[in-house]
Amino acid sequence: MKNHFEIFSLPINFAIDLDNLEKQYLTFQQEFHPDNSSTANIEHSIAINDAYKILTNPIKRASHILQLNGIDIEDDTKTPKPDMATLMEILELQEKV
Repeated sequence: MKNHFEIFSLPINFAIDLDNLEKQYLTFQQEFHPDNSSTANIEHSIAINDAYKILTNPIKRASHILQLNGIDIEDDTKTPKPDMATLMEILELQEKV
């Protein structure tokens, strides 16, 4: 998994300086965007754009931090599933309430 914080040399932290991030992004765009440079790497430009989109969105940034720590809230196939007995017990308790 890509660490989008590394692209901008930022520590993995939810609280980031968005103004600084935007300045770095614009600098990178001038340097690496295919329209601005004949030696630009399109994959690097795409990685910069993806990282910027994720880091500027608080929900995506939080999800990315969790993913970097082995918790993928976007993939529910890895979440624990209760067994049928537990589900039946929950339903019975809900009926009593």
